[in-house]
Amino acid sequence: MKKTILISFVSMLLLSACMSTSFIYTGYYHEPLKDEDYIKIVIDDNRDLKYNEIGIIEVRESLGTVDFAQIVNKACDIAKVKGADCIILINRSTSYSGTADAISSTNQYLFKAVKLKHE
Repeated sequence: MKKTILISFVSMLLLSACMSTSFIYTGYYHEPLKDEDYIKIVIDDNRDLKYNEIGIIEVRESLGTVDFAQIVNKACDIAKVKGADCIILINRSTSYSGTADAISSTNQYLFKAVKLKHE
């Protein structure tokens, strides 16, 4: 039992060490959603979607060990706290740095956090 807890703790530390997030308000404040509330995820550009923008969520991962589902889940967690009921992927980029001996990459994902208009 203790070994399982220790492995889980170390895994969480490694995961949190290679993923960082930030949020910038670009719209109005909204009350946070409940944990059980559903967040709509839009990966492609959907021009017919009507919404009020709340802000921009940035998720960065630096070791290439975080899969896309974990990144989206992290963005959803932030969106709920900010009162958004939808996230829209707006950009994904990769940057490289280092020397000839060691190169590291950083993946950056930008999401709009929005409140859908229900007509």
